Amino acid sequence: MPTPSEFANAHRAQFAQELCDLIRIPSVSTLPAHRDDMTRAADWVAHHLTSIGMTVDVIPTERHPLVYAERLDRPGRPTVLGYGHYDVQPVDPLELWETPPFEPAVRNGALYARGASDDKGQMFTLAAAVRAYLETKTPLPVNVKLIIEGGKNRAARGSRPKEAGLFGLTALYRRCRRRWWLRLSNLKLR
Repeated sequence: MPTPSEFANAHRAQFAQELCDLIRIPSVSTLPAHRDDMTRAADWVAHHLTSIGMTVDVIPTERHPLVYAERLDRPGRPTVLGYGHYDVQPVDPLELWETPPFEPAVRNGALYARGASDDKGQMFTLAAAVRAYLETKTPLPVNVKLIIEGGKNRAARGSRPKEAGLFGLTALYRRCRRRWWLRLSNLKLR
């Protein structure tokens, strides 16, 4: 059986293709014309996290769904909370793009597309790490909870869940630069 690192390296092309599939969804939270794309992106994320072995809930908010996933196989071990968002900024000005913004392109070994790095790429990396452990039947060193929202790139009043304890966490939200953020200094994980 390969190690998680060996699995990740062996499946790098597959991971890249899956990330490209997500990137192709034009999930621009600030544009009403992309509301259906936002739902499609949330559904994609939820399906993907379910398919790798996480327990997933899609939580409606006033604007765009929030995806919560967890893998709690390690009683007594710490719980790590990973955060990400599946929405992206608008692509304007379009003429500055060398390739279409939602059609991923590899140049000089780097992936270029809207969301490739902020934040679909980072969010996908968290999931890929969990997947590598699960696929190799290697016990995760910690419990894992993921919060993937659809409103980071919008004054996200409507993206925060109504109750801080919804995820089995004690969390406070604070207003910061017109966005809601988890205040991690006050976070207690169960």
